Amino acid sequence: MSSRTVVQHSEELDRAIKWLGARLEEDPNQPIALLVSEAGPRFNLSPSDQDTLVRLARQVRSRGAARSRGRAPEDAR
Repeated sequence: MSSRTVVQHSEELDRAIKWLGARLEEDPNQPIALLVSEAGPRFNLSPSDQDTLVRLARQVRSRGAARSRGRAPEDAR
C-alpha cells in the first residue's frame, strides 16, 4: 500500500496539467521539457509550478509505459 499526499495546485497549474495531458495524448513522445517550457508563459507558472508539472508529467508517462508493458502502475516504481 502506498501513501499519497494530497496537494492543492493553483488554478493556473491545474489548467497547465490538463493542457499538457492533452498534448501527451496527441503524441506521447513529445519532450516533456519542451512542453513545460511552452506551458510556463502560457499559464503564467512559477518556477516551482513548472517543476511540479515536470514531475507530474514524468509520473504520467511512466505509468503509461508500465501499462503498455502489462504492469500495474504501482509496479513501475
